[in-house]
Amino acid sequence: SYFFGMEFGGVYFMGKRLLTTPMNLIGKTLLDVFKKKSIGKVSKEELKRLVYRIFRLSAFLLIIIVLFDLNLSWLVPSLLGEEWSASIPVMYFLSVISFFRLVSRPVSFLFYVKEKYVVNLKLQAVHLCLLLASLLLGNMFRDSMIFVQIYTILGSLYYISLIYISYQAINE
Repeated sequence: SYFFGMEFGGVYFMGKRLLTTPMNLIGKTLLDVFKKKSIGKVSKEELKRLVYRIFRLSAFLLIIIVLFDLNLSWLVPSLLGEEWSASIPVMYFLSVISFFRLVSRPVSFLFYVKEKYVVNLKLQAVHLCLLLASLLLGNMFRDSMIFVQIYTILGSLYYISLIYISYQAINE
């Protein structure tokens, strides 16, 4: 809200909260199952099969997210009131990054399984830099939606990279 005002801050955080609450529940469940099955003496092939299962489940979750997005225009005003309709465009963008975060959450646990703590720390630093870049660019253009769009693009690329690098860690 410092950069873009209280109204946008409220809209952004309401949209983010509506998306992240169910995503975190699903993501935590996936992570718990992934942890249970990936710890111990697990072969590379078993880890790869486990990751592929996550990807298949993610395809199903993507369909649910798309259906959710398609219904936001009547869902938000019906549940929260017309005054929260401004959060709909923000939620469209945040649903994209939320999906990639959801997929990356269990897969990136491979960093712990493979004891790649330094790689994980460096990637977290990159994520912080991308978030700051999004904020600065949005502020530079004085447009809150540019921030959301840049954050979605950079964040999604980050999570896709995280998934790829995590998967590559299986072979090391």
